[in-house]
Amino acid sequence: MSRSMITMTEGRIETRVIQFAIPILLSNLLQQLYNTLDTVIVGRFVGSTALAAVGSTTALVNLVIGFYIGLSTGAGVVIAQYYGAKNEEQLQNSVHTGMAISVASAVIIAVVGVIGAPYFLIWMGTPPEVMSQAVAYLRILFGGVIFMTLYNMGGGIMRAIGDSTRPLIYLAVCAVLNVVLNLVFVVGFRMGVTGVAVATVIAQSISSVLVLYNLIHTTDIYKLHLSKIRFHRDVFLRIVNIGIPAGIQSMVISFSNVVVQSNVNRFGAVTMAAFAASGKIDSFIYMVENALGLTATTFVGQNIGAKQYERVRVGVKHIVGLAIGSVVIFGTAVAIFAPQLISLVNNEAEVIAIGSVQLRILALTYWLLAIPEVLSGSIRGSGISVVPMIISMANMCLFRLIWLAVVMPIFNDFRVVSACYVVSWFLTASCYLIYVKKSNWMHRFDGPDQTAGAAAE
Repeated sequence: MSRSMITMTEGRIETRVIQFAIPILLSNLLQQLYNTLDTVIVGRFVGSTALAAVGSTTALVNLVIGFYIGLSTGAGVVIAQYYGAKNEEQLQNSVHTGMAISVASAVIIAVVGVIGAPYFLIWMGTPPEVMSQAVAYLRILFGGVIFMTLYNMGGGIMRAIGDSTRPLIYLAVCAVLNVVLNLVFVVGFRMGVTGVAVATVIAQSISSVLVLYNLIHTTDIYKLHLSKIRFHRDVFLRIVNIGIPAGIQSMVISFSNVVVQSNVNRFGAVTMAAFAASGKIDSFIYMVENALGLTATTFVGQNIGAKQYERVRVGVKHIVGLAIGSVVIFGTAVAIFAPQLISLVNNEAEVIAIGSVQLRILALTYWLLAIPEVLSGSIRGSGISVVPMIISMANMCLFRLIWLAVVMPIFNDFRVVSACYVVSWFLTASCYLIYVKKSNWMHRFDGPDQTAGAAAE
């Protein structure tokens, strides 16, 4: 077994969780850093039109990536369960089915994306002056999407068996290469947004090669054989039963955030800038919760596979406590220094004032979101995915839409948007706590040989 692999089915729970979560947190920080550097390079060396072209594609790209990550999450849960059960045959079937899903979905996304790019952008109301650059950027990204799908699936497989360190290393290589290639293509060769897209695809291709190399050359039971990549019906059904609801959940929440943003926009450019600045800062708090939520999925998946239900029960409580404690400490510090942090992004007095209010409201209540992040990851790790989807859609999407439609006309204040997040987090956390307490969620999938467990929701 590699030193970077962490077996979740044995050892002190807190130690295992922290060892596994830290590389995921660092991966999130690294991703945020190099995305920001991409934006800086485009904005400074190409211009505002190019920056708008790249920015106008973000929501669409995130929508596609979010759905695919849901599928890879499904594969990761199934693999974690079989790995915990030491079921080599089904683990092998899961790994090769997951890779088959990567290839097939990449072909579909590439064809639809390349052909449909201009139509998607028109539907999104993209201004004519940035349309040509946005179409070129999207088509290159979609054309090379197979590297993204292979890396995400391969990294998901590695995290499922307890290795969160090497995906971090491969992402670091990708990030450094991406920034260097951006400078070469954008600053050196003056390729504009085309250079940004080409740099991204090349960097992702290298990270996917590194992941595949690791999976092909490992001597562990999750070894990948290229000749064996195909769909295994029973495993495929389990993966999509978990993955599709997770993907839909991600897409619906992304849609609700678009509606929330439209309500922010009504208050003008200053408030928009303040919320954007606040969002850049509070995303760092969310990274902690996200890392622990992903950790909970692997922890529960492996231990459910090993039928260590008491360890699951104790472990989930520890992870929730760790998430709440971390976010309370981090959030309090952010709230205290909110004006100084906002000023790092924008130093206009009005932006700092509004942004500080928004940031303090969210930073001091972000611990509410820590509960659903960990519990949804835990429930999904047991093989149940429809329930988290329903809870999140009801509270993170439907409730927010109703709140904004009813409360905003009454008060017409930007703080209504801030309160919308807080109340939806409270309702979501309450629903998850009730479900975990009242249901028999750990035993819904009673052993990895029961292929119907994930579907019987």
